[in-house]
Amino acid sequence: MPSLKVANAEESSIMGTLGHAEELPFPRGTLVRDERTDRAGYLMGVLVESSPDGRVVSETAYLRPVGGGREWDTPIGRIQVVMS
Repeated sequence: MPSLKVANAEESSIMGTLGHAEELPFPRGTLVRDERTDRAGYLMGVLVESSPDGRVVSETAYLRPVGGGREWDTPIGRIQVVMS
């Protein structure tokens, strides 16, 4: 999966960049499965962390559980769309 573009980033010459992805790998609200926990949830957003030289360090997906509850995060590479 290619790196995501960052919007509304907070920049620091020492620490790098942290911001929300401009484009999500799937539309917001898509039902996905977190392979790490085997839980299903709705994709709410992605946070991208970059180093000072612009290299993407991490991409974290934020998921909301089906039926409500506390959101959780997981690496973007660990989510898959749930097929009906």
